Amino acid sequence: MNSMKAWKSLGRVVGVISMVAGLMLNSAKAGEWVAGDFHQHTTYTDGSNPFATVMRKNYEYGLDWWANSEHGGAFATDAFGPALKNGFDTGAFARFWDSPLAYVPGTILGSVSVNGNHTNMWRWQSIRDFSFRDVLMARGTYYLPIIQGVEWNVPGHEHCSVAILGRQFNTLNPNAHAVAQFEYLFDGKDSDSIGGLAQGWAGKNTNNNHAKAVQAVRWLQRNYSNTSYVVFAHPERKGQGDTNYVGTGSHGYDIRDFRDFNNAAPNVCFGFESMPGHQKENPRGGYTPIAIGGGTFGGCGAYAAKVGGLWDALLGEGRHWWLFASSDFHSTDASGNPLSDTLMGANTADKAWADLWFYSNPVFVMVR
Repeated sequence: MNSMKAWKSLGRVVGVISMVAGLMLNSAKAGEWVAGDFHQHTTYTDGSNPFATVMRKNYEYGLDWWANSEHGGAFATDAFGPALKNGFDTGAFARFWDSPLAYVPGTILGSVSVNGNHTNMWRWQSIRDFSFRDVLMARGTYYLPIIQGVEWNVPGHEHCSVAILGRQFNTLNPNAHAVAQFEYLFDGKDSDSIGGLAQGWAGKNTNNNHAKAVQAVRWLQRNYSNTSYVVFAHPERKGQGDTNYVGTGSHGYDIRDFRDFNNAAPNVCFGFESMPGHQKENPRGGYTPIAIGGGTFGGCGAYAAKVGGLWDALLGEGRHWWLFASSDFHSTDASGNPLSDTLMGANTADKAWADLWFYSNPVFVMVR
């Protein structure tokens, strides 16, 4: 590949954040570093703190941008609550979606999903109608580019951070409908069969296998090739991929999978989070002995850490494949300091040049 083609490819890779930056990061100058985080959780899913608390912590740690990217599927609570200064991790402020004290009957849409004694809300709805509303409020508070994403339960694999800008930054009627539609159509744990149809989102594939995952990234390439990203999370954690596996959550990824994804969506699917979150967890990154490599190497997964390994192989094939890191934040310790999850911005290298704007920092710092 000649140098001109390489720079054109790089330009496609960095396009999303440059678009956001042009809208909101007017203070950043070429040659400066900006810090960001694209993977974190609140009580909307399996996090332990209110949405406002996590947004405030992002700001306090000095991030220049961040994305709310929580699990797809269905969950029982909202992310109500203040920006806590103490009393973290209790989840005490979260309200059940079926609570008549918090929501009117009929608020929950789609097929019925139950968790214990409570009815869940599908994530497509909580993203569209509630989480993105909180994102807009946080933008108005901190005047920074905050993106609505989703942690995709990848059919045939496990997790992946996805965002679609779509109309999120429109001056009139901003919305996260595109992210919600993607979650409904392609998340491996979203079995709602009617809610999305009522929104006009036809074409849901109910076969949770690798082929569906490839279909999903191809859908992004076709519809949002310059305004979306796909970053595979902790790719070594669940061991090898399995092309015959049907389901989600129990199998990881291997080089065949990444080739398939990159071939189907080269503008959208161009890297992995082989530097996983949960860096303070024991074992580090949550990488148990079943992980590829049996753990991390200085906090980095084997796919990126091994010289001549998987990442080098992808680069050797001429692919533009980048290394990412994130916090994967879920909880703190009692004083509000990160416990198993280190919030980005504190002692991290998650920075990108303001004149390049990589999708999700720090993709560039370890490019071989």
